[in-house]
Amino acid sequence: MESGSDPPGLRIRVESQNRPPKARRYRPDVLASLDLAPVFGRTMRHYLTAERLVAAGPDGAVAELVAEAQRGRLSMARAEKLAGSVGFLKHAGRAAYHDPALSAKENNRRSARRLKALRDAGVALEHELPPAAVVPTSELLRSAIAEFTA
Repeated sequence: MESGSDPPGLRIRVESQNRPPKARRYRPDVLASLDLAPVFGRTMRHYLTAERLVAAGPDGAVAELVAEAQRGRLSMARAEKLAGSVGFLKHAGRAAYHDPALSAKENNRRSARRLKALRDAGVALEHELPPAAVVPTSELLRSAIAEFTA
């Protein structure tokens, strides 16, 4: 953590930003009274509902896709296609899917579809992680929740 409160690897930090259009923003006193769990919990939903979802750097993501294909959970063709998406994203980020003929919204959808396909295959691509890292995030999160609620 940036605060230096714990050594590396001890704590997982998840952040979420929500910037609604100006017309839909709340005054601070109204915002303070709202239940924001549905708004900010959307970033955790994938990890909580998936049978198995790992957060992985680009190289770890490809290794995980190969392993999923070898376990029979993905076809080799699907794993190869998703590995290609990882390569594109590693090389150029979401801009790899930019088409100047399309709107910004549609360009965002194009890259978002690739990231969703990876999550559906059990891999959340995280460029902030070391390239070869694979973190069993859904397992760790469920374990932490079980320990916290016990």
